[in-house]
Amino acid sequence: GLGFILRNSAGALGIYFAVILLLGSLIQSLGAVLNNEVMLDIPKILPTGLFETMVSNESAQVTTNGIGAGLLLNHSQSAIGLTIWAIVFLVVGGIMLKKKDA
Repeated sequence: GLGFILRNSAGALGIYFAVILLLGSLIQSLGAVLNNEVMLDIPKILPTGLFETMVSNESAQVTTNGIGAGLLLNHSQSAIGLTIWAIVFLVVGGIMLKKKDA
């Protein structure tokens, strides 16, 4: 899906690895510096965090209101989240492909 959006394989791979390797770490570091619990939880709903929760033996605690009470993501919810990420990129990529090649 990302390749259809960018229309460039190398660019798609670069963006993919930047999101996978850098984005979650940057957001989590910024959240730690700003002492913001919501920003500390954003990497848990990115593809890397969902995959880690899906293959680990424990669930991920995600804060929903910033004061400590949160949503617990289990393995099946993480798998659903990864599926949603894939579907969103495929749908957006398909729409962009149809518009550009129509």
